[in-house]
Amino acid sequence: MRTRLGTHFLSTFWKTRNFLFSENLCLFGCKYNRNEAHPSCKVAIRSHHGKYVGAEPYGSLGANKSEIGDWEVWNVTFVGKEKVTFKSAHQKYLRAELDGKAAANRITAGNCEKFSVKIAPGKGKFSFKSYHGTYLVAEWPSGKMNANRRVADLWETFSVIPIQPDPIANTEGNLKKKIPTPIGSDFIY
Repeated sequence: MRTRLGTHFLSTFWKTRNFLFSENLCLFGCKYNRNEAHPSCKVAIRSHHGKYVGAEPYGSLGANKSEIGDWEVWNVTFVGKEKVTFKSAHQKYLRAELDGKAAANRITAGNCEKFSVKIAPGKGKFSFKSYHGTYLVAEWPSGKMNANRRVADLWETFSVIPIQPDPIANTEGNLKKKIPTPIGSDFIY
């Protein structure tokens, strides 16, 4: 025998289920239009050390910020199923140099600006493999970013946090406000 509460629960469950499965989400959890050839979205990248990756205006990179500001927001474009480009707030692409250095200093995206996305152990964890076969890494304690590791271990693992636009202002809003940060399998505020 069904109770009123049970019927309401099931009705709500199916509405929620249909809503969740009808959305188009990229690998990083951003919404996109199915008709887009290359879905793109804005994200923040958090290192294994708990610091956010940002780009300076002249191209230098660092995973040394404890808050997400304008310079820690990246426009990610999917190029194929498992390759991405990262464009900084300064409109420059993240690049892996042949010598293992990483910088965000290119105006256009070629092979050296494309990274293969590798799913790492843990919810929402990824590693990024460069065109040269090396992984992006956040060094400790400096936060300096390189692309010089042959194997993806903890320091080469990042959390990707989608930055959802503010539906009222139609902008990303004030990025200094608290944004949910994945810790393990839960989100904290």
